[in-house]
Amino acid sequence: MSPVELSTVSFDQSLLSVSQNSLRSWSCGILFSAAAAAAAGPQDFFGGNNHEDYLSWFNDNGLSYETSTFLPQLSDDMQGMSLHWNVDETHLTLAVAVRATGWVAFGLSENGGMAGADVFFYQVASEKLTDGHILDDKIMPFEDCQQDWELVSSMHDEDSEFLIVEVRRLLDTKDPQDRVIIEDGTLELPPSLVIGAWGDGEMSFHGEKRARSAIRWYNH
Repeated sequence: MSPVELSTVSFDQSLLSVSQNSLRSWSCGILFSAAAAAAAGPQDFFGGNNHEDYLSWFNDNGLSYETSTFLPQLSDDMQGMSLHWNVDETHLTLAVAVRATGWVAFGLSENGGMAGADVFFYQVASEKLTDGHILDDKIMPFEDCQQDWELVSSMHDEDSEFLIVEVRRLLDTKDPQDRVIIEDGTLELPPSLVIGAWGDGEMSFHGEKRARSAIRWYNH
């Protein structure tokens, strides 16, 4: 089955679930790093260097988002992915920014890795946003049968090498291939695990251009 084929595989939450205790243990350090990145502010994201186009976008559009954070690249914490989001009663609106000219992908992870993740990916060449999922970390994402992410806007500038995508989806799409975005603002619940990847040219293996973190969609 190729990545462009529709997959009917649905998430079995009982098979993919991990204990809350192990999740808290894994995410503790990453959540601390994410909090530090959020406290730094967008002016410090991407190492605070050569990101004028990103800051221009943020000043024009990013200020409408209530929460921002930075997911550092695993091999270079001066690079990575910035996230900006709002949550209302029914929807999550999310902006993703990376240094890339070809594609970007973002996912809701079950255990901090790619396998089992609920993802979307945007490709510059086709200007297409695709709602998908990953069954194995060694193969490309599969396209969901039901497309639930809506493309709000996209910006890509080869001169600055920044790709910024704004998207929106229901918190609960009622789609068995999507993960529900839960109210995770209380300490009784573990944070949400997220992953990201990006690259130039056609979508392919990301190499070191990847990031992961533990965040809380709801900040009370």
